[in-house]
Amino acid sequence: MSLMILQAGLRDPELCQYIEDTAGPTGARLTDAVLRGAIERGELPATADPFAYEEVGAAALVLRKLNGLTTDAAYREALADAVLIPALRSGVAAGQHGIFSGRPTPAAERKDQ
Repeated sequence: MSLMILQAGLRDPELCQYIEDTAGPTGARLTDAVLRGAIERGELPATADPFAYEEVGAAALVLRKLNGLTTDAAYREALADAVLIPALRSGVAAGQHGIFSGRPTPAAERKDQ
């Protein structure tokens, strides 16, 4: 059931926002202002793409919550330091937006399908 709801979020930005609001929130959405600020301060490259941050962060946090596991500050800090920040620094562009971005890229719009 949870998987079907998450899949529906790909087609419905309002449902995606509802999931984000009711799941905790996941804290996995990286706003444009935060991303631009980090780039301007030299903390991230100009090519930083929030896809991995939003997609991996959301998946990890939601999966842990669904299984009753902790997403406390220590867990979130380790996830950010070990996975999410290195992904942002990689500069690898996904060419799409993840489900928790608030503007997910539907499969019909992807170039590889």
